[in-house]
Amino acid sequence: MEGCLTQRRPNGFSIPSKPVAVRNRRSINACAEGSWTVPWRWAFRQERLGEEGERNYAEVIMKSVITYLRHGLLWYHYATDIPEGGGGSGEFGPINRMFPLTPVELHKGWVLGKERIISCVSVDTLWEQEGEPAVRVFDLSGREKDSGDCCRIKKEAGEWRISLRLEDWQEIAVVETK
Repeated sequence: MEGCLTQRRPNGFSIPSKPVAVRNRRSINACAEGSWTVPWRWAFRQERLGEEGERNYAEVIMKSVITYLRHGLLWYHYATDIPEGGGGSGEFGPINRMFPLTPVELHKGWVLGKERIISCVSVDTLWEQEGEPAVRVFDLSGREKDSGDCCRIKKEAGEWRISLRLEDWQEIAVVETK
């Protein structure tokens, strides 16, 4: 598997984990297989939706983020430029706060990482963190909104109890330490 780093699994099999220099078609395929070992995918190109995609640019991007989260994946930004004003306007709010992330648990609609939790569904979970968590909630335009009523955070047996009550599949929450 020339061109890839491999990762030894407990069952003894080695699989490609991260692409490095790609030298031939065979190594391209091996590296592509390795992309299944990380919980992120390249961004959706809303240009594929034509005029409708341009008119609803920010919402298409945020719904792509939500779709990826539905499968326990993170949306990795490239070649997108959400307009600040006019039709399709919005912000990169939750996207700017997704990384760095070391995945600990992958769930339908949310990912628990060492550094943060990213969710588009209501969640009640314990999170092992030193500092007190802060919650940011974003709407379908990527703009931050008041998170006051939708989250409860309390210390419980040395961990933080995070309770998010979101409008499932319509909002994105990012939980980070302050």
